Amino acid sequence: MRGSNFRAVLTSTTVLAMHCRWSIWAFFFVTWASACTPPVSVEAPKPTGRVRFRSIVEPSAVRALAAIDGALLEVTEEGILRWNEDDAMVVMGSDVFAGRVVAVAAAPSQHAAWIVTDAGIARFDVGSGAIAELAAPNAVGLDVSNFRDDNVAVAPATDGGLWLGTDKGLFYGSSKGGWVTVPVKTAVHALALDRNGDLWIASDQGLLRRQGNGTIAPVESTQGCTITKPRMLFASPTMGTVAIGQDSAGVERLAIGVGTRWQTYGVITNSGPAAPIDAIAEGDNELILLIKGRLYRVTAHGTSDLDPLATDSLRLTLVGSGNAAFSIVAVSTQAPPGATALVRWGKSLMIGTHELGVARYDLNGTRAERWLRRGQMFVDATTLSVACLSATECWVATGARRAWHTNGERFVAGGPDNVVLAVVRAPNGDIWAFHRGPTENVIHVAKINPQTATATEESWTELPKLQLQLPGHAPEISFARFDSHGQLWVGLRFREAQEVHAWGVATINIQDNKVTYHRTTDDAKLRATMLPIPVGVMDGDLRGTDAWFATNEGVARLQGKAVMVWNESNGLQSEFTRAIAVANNGEVFAGTSAGLGVFSPASETWDFPKNASFAVNDVVVDTAGAPWMATERGLTTLADGKVKRLDNRAGLVENSILDLAVDHLGRIWARGPMSLTVVETGK
Repeated sequence: MRGSNFRAVLTSTTVLAMHCRWSIWAFFFVTWASACTPPVSVEAPKPTGRVRFRSIVEPSAVRALAAIDGALLEVTEEGILRWNEDDAMVVMGSDVFAGRVVAVAAAPSQHAAWIVTDAGIARFDVGSGAIAELAAPNAVGLDVSNFRDDNVAVAPATDGGLWLGTDKGLFYGSSKGGWVTVPVKTAVHALALDRNGDLWIASDQGLLRRQGNGTIAPVESTQGCTITKPRMLFASPTMGTVAIGQDSAGVERLAIGVGTRWQTYGVITNSGPAAPIDAIAEGDNELILLIKGRLYRVTAHGTSDLDPLATDSLRLTLVGSGNAAFSIVAVSTQAPPGATALVRWGKSLMIGTHELGVARYDLNGTRAERWLRRGQMFVDATTLSVACLSATECWVATGARRAWHTNGERFVAGGPDNVVLAVVRAPNGDIWAFHRGPTENVIHVAKINPQTATATEESWTELPKLQLQLPGHAPEISFARFDSHGQLWVGLRFREAQEVHAWGVATINIQDNKVTYHRTTDDAKLRATMLPIPVGVMDGDLRGTDAWFATNEGVARLQGKAVMVWNESNGLQSEFTRAIAVANNGEVFAGTSAGLGVFSPASETWDFPKNASFAVNDVVVDTAGAPWMATERGLTTLADGKVKRLDNRAGLVENSILDLAVDHLGRIWARGPMSLTVVETGK
């Protein structure tokens, strides 16, 4: 949680141009009175040489996509978003969307969409932006508060109303507000309105067809459809209706038909049945399928042969007699990691993902042309700190408004609506946070209750008597760390006019609400009560009895009450050090604008490896003692004298990495301008 993309250099008066990017550094420091005893050790995974990483751009997954004219509706855990053709985003703000969105049905011919939540049902007009809420279906025995995405399906009706499928059967809702039951009384899993106005119903009775005259009839196996347990439907304007589900033997099938004429297929690989189909979209006279993260095209021509050399090769095998009318082929289009949903929007294929937002592809393109992302986790972000209760429950602060709580699946903005400067884990497992109001000159300290660690302000208990006072305005924290005795050390800085000033460190006794400040000063009276820590500290770390600091004057080592400083005159290639990290064996790694500096505790000398002579924004140490560096060319590690790099060619969202942090489990967290990546080196 340290150095960022610095664009100016601190002067001897600790001034930094305001347009520089800062970072927060989270490290466990010790009280000077205890002669820098090390913090309590935490058992981290033993390294195996394997590296796994996960990148996050959006806090929650894209659950569904719907396209209507010039609008794309994106359904997430947090609600529903509208994207316009110029990539402008609007949050749908109506009371009906206060609940969880469980179903969306686009009605392109009506320039509208039906949106069902567990708080109500509404019709959204794309042209006017009007949202008309429909009366609740209480009269037909339905309670919207019980609606979930696994027990509700919706499709537009040709007259402007909607069809609503539930676990209690099928219902019709008029656009004027009335509700009627339909003679389908078993659970409905999916609905689709085809180009002829027929409604197709995937139910526990099997696949049903409702014609415009109101007649409902089952689709029989004699018509060519052998699916008895349909789970997904798609109405293609060029290919017909697509049904996906299982036959009477429990085998996954895909069926395509128009009216009463159907063909059923098995989707197989060289070794047997393929994985289930996850999503479907319309292509150019073809279907686009998402199967286990890969994209395939189903067309009415082409070969049905498997490629014996292709691991992703599939084949459609016709069930029954006759000639197969359709074939399937893998395409070169690379679906983004964690793909969840597909939809065609004009001439583009839109792919929703679990953590990366929505990708826009040309229908015949191989890679995403651009992304639709809110990036709310990174708006005004300047730092990175991470504190975890467990492997799945963590708090993340980026120096911007709100902190982010994750349960391992999604991120939710939590705590007070303030600027959260840092979060830090104490040796006993407690998590503390530093925050202030947007215009406040005081930093507050709060404890996060692990029993209610949710996105509520009530989960944060503030210590009203404990505050950090700094001169100037917009105070910030450059690092925060507990020592083994429970005392908290923090690095300080503040803004004055258009300049940023470092202001030494503070030690905090949380039990006594006592704050002591330490920095170099010309005031003899203050100097007698302070440790002689350089005022321009930007980062720090320690092992054993030594504390190390990255400063604008070089690298400083604190031993007891004595400070030794290395600069360009005695070993450093650049005295403007951005970050510092110490390995368990005593090796010290300094991140500088001139590259990585390595300090040997045996010889007490610095070495700057030639293969690590690139600018380093931040540095941390993994469980094997190897340094990991944040650079403008990705996330880089130096092990056994060799440099290895994770960048966008390896799957990172972006090459520019600004800040790093390590949690108590040894995982490395990396922040880019628009992404957060978690790296596990012990798996």
